[in-house]
Amino acid sequence: MTPWTIAQAKMLSFLERPAPYLGVSTGRHDINEDTLDESDNLWKVFLGGQFDQYFSIEAAYIDFKKAENQGSNKVADIDLDAVTAGVQATF
Repeated sequence: MTPWTIAQAKMLSFLERPAPYLGVSTGRHDINEDTLDESDNLWKVFLGGQFDQYFSIEAAYIDFKKAENQGSNKVADIDLDAVTAGVQATF
């Protein structure tokens, strides 16, 4: 058996039985600018698939909530969210 055949067989076995996982986490953010001063909790929900002891993929959604201007001249509010995707390798 060639190394390429072994690699292909291993890749196919990854695709047949990934171990899915789901998680939720929380944290805190602080923004300190001239007219924007905000501290708030954030939350994240993520899901992924662990293919073997070395490789996994993961996607996440993060809600940083809303930051508002402080003071009399209210210019804008900021509502920040993020979406992430990644491949992880462990050696």
